[in-house]
Amino acid sequence: FNFPITHTCYTSLFCTVTLWTYVYVFGIKLKHSPVVTRNFYMTNIMPIGFLQGATIVLGMTSYLFLTVSFVQMLKASTPVMIVLFLRVFNLAEPTFKILAAVSIICFGTVLSSYGEINFSLIGVTSMVSGQVAEALRLVFTQKLLKNLKFDVVESLCYVTPAATFWVFIAALLLEYPRMSW
Repeated sequence: FNFPITHTCYTSLFCTVTLWTYVYVFGIKLKHSPVVTRNFYMTNIMPIGFLQGATIVLGMTSYLFLTVSFVQMLKASTPVMIVLFLRVFNLAEPTFKILAAVSIICFGTVLSSYGEINFSLIGVTSMVSGQVAEALRLVFTQKLLKNLKFDVVESLCYVTPAATFWVFIAALLLEYPRMSW
C-alpha cells in the first residue's frame, strides 16, 4: 500500500466516529465531561494524542524497512523505556527486582538483534522513536490524568480524536504531496 499513514488516518477516523456514535446512540454518560474543558483538552489530551499518533506513524514506518520478527524483538525493549521515563519524571522508583528484569530484557533484545541481516538505520530509528513515544505516552497519561479515573470508553472518546488529528497532519505532510489525483 502506497499510503499507509493515510490508511491509518481513515481507520482512526472510523474508530472516532464509531465511538462517538456509540456514545450518543446509547446515551453513555462521560462522567469527566465537566472537567474536560477546551483548555484541559489542549494541554492534557492533545499531547497524549500526539504521542499516540507518533507511536502509530513511527511504528508503521519501521515495518517498511525492517522484518516483522526484528520489529517484534525491538518492541520487547519498550518496558525498559517505560521504567526509565517513570524514573525521570519522578513517578516511580524502580526496585532492584524491576531493574534486574529490565536488564535481562535489554540484554536479550541486544543479543537477539545482533547480526540482523535486514538491519536498516532508518527502520531502527523509527522503531526506537516509536517506542520512546509509546513510553512517554504511558508516562504522560499517568502524569497528566493522574487524578482522573477515565474508563475505557471515556478515554478512547477523548484520546482517539486527538491521535487522529496528529496522524492526519503526518499524512498531510508525508503522503499528500505524493498523491496523484
